[in-house]
Amino acid sequence: MLQSVELSIRALQEHAFKFLIAALSLSPCAAAAATIEVHKRDKGPALIVLRGEMVAGDVDTFRTKTSGIQHAVVAMHSPGGQLFAGIEIGKIIRFKNYATIVPDGARCASACAVAWLGGTRRFIDRSGKIGFHAAYVVKSGRAKETGAGNAVLGSYLGQLGLPEEAIIYITMAGPKSMTWLDVTEAQQLGIQVAHVGMSRSKAATSGSAPSDAQPAKPPAAEPQPAPKRADGQDADKLTPQQARMKECGTRWQAHKKEHNVQGQAEYRKFLSTCLKG
Repeated sequence: MLQSVELSIRALQEHAFKFLIAALSLSPCAAAAATIEVHKRDKGPALIVLRGEMVAGDVDTFRTKTSGIQHAVVAMHSPGGQLFAGIEIGKIIRFKNYATIVPDGARCASACAVAWLGGTRRFIDRSGKIGFHAAYVVKSGRAKETGAGNAVLGSYLGQLGLPEEAIIYITMAGPKSMTWLDVTEAQQLGIQVAHVGMSRSKAATSGSAPSDAQPAKPPAAEPQPAPKRADGQDADKLTPQQARMKECGTRWQAHKKEHNVQGQAEYRKFLSTCLKG
């Protein structure tokens, strides 16, 4: 399966698919909904192209258009959109064991990055960018971080098999900022991703195999849209534990720069001390 996925990704760079990459990189993002296109191939996985702002209605569209497609690579270029859409599309991607990629010149941020994480194998091309931030709601024209949203997001990330330190990394940026993924740092935190073109032997020796070390088991049935949740009284507040974890994530960034340290072992050591203190 890995070999066929690699062949499909190579096809992204071949002449027959260059027009798709141009569309991903240059076309303006649709405001009303994402554009989802399916391109089947005679051999190898299909190519699914998702671009534009993601809304709730895109979940059913994605499910319908991918129905019956067993193997695929999902190429993504989106500024984000609704968290619900990102999570539910990510669940479908994981259930179907699709790979995900952010092509050269494309950006996948916010809800798009959440969906990208659903890939059983994740790739990023040379100048592709992937950005994360915490969940938020807009009240009175102002974006405010939401504890309820972060709890839902954290639950989804946990189901994907991501460790706690990776979840902190993904959610530590506020609504008006962004954590742009650094491949080396992400791998050290347990977010498995590979650059396009990295050989399997190199990926194995560098510990960067593009699938999670302990992927979550897929659900027994394809996920269906979750019912919309009514706002809780404290939906815009973080729990004390969430606030502490967020604070430790911010402190880690400063500690890492000040002491020139990095790596999963150092991060876990710092996090353990910070949470106890």
